[in-house]
Amino acid sequence: MLGLTARRLEGLVEKGLLQRLHTGLYVLAGTPRSHEQLLLAPCLIGAPLACVSHRSAAWLWGLDGADTEIIEVSSVNAIRMPGVRSHRTKDLGPEVTVIRRGTPPMLGT
Repeated sequence: MLGLTARRLEGLVEKGLLQRLHTGLYVLAGTPRSHEQLLLAPCLIGAPLACVSHRSAAWLWGLDGADTEIIEVSSVNAIRMPGVRSHRTKDLGPEVTVIRRGTPPMLGT
């Protein structure tokens, strides 16, 4: 958290300095969009126990034929974001996740 009030954040959005990706999640305006950024967003929403999983994790690992249209994440809690398929799990922690390209994908266990 930047320590900014909701009013200050809204002002930065109105001035075009920030763009809202999701409630409580902002990026600097003009930041180039990447698929990694789209994958990281739901992980930040579900942090600390959320990671990229399934087909999205396969894409991060560079597996042939991995689908990039569906963003899939696994989390202890349900993540509700447009365009994101959330999978709930009870077993998610540092022993089953790694950081790849700045994004936490899930390792198969």
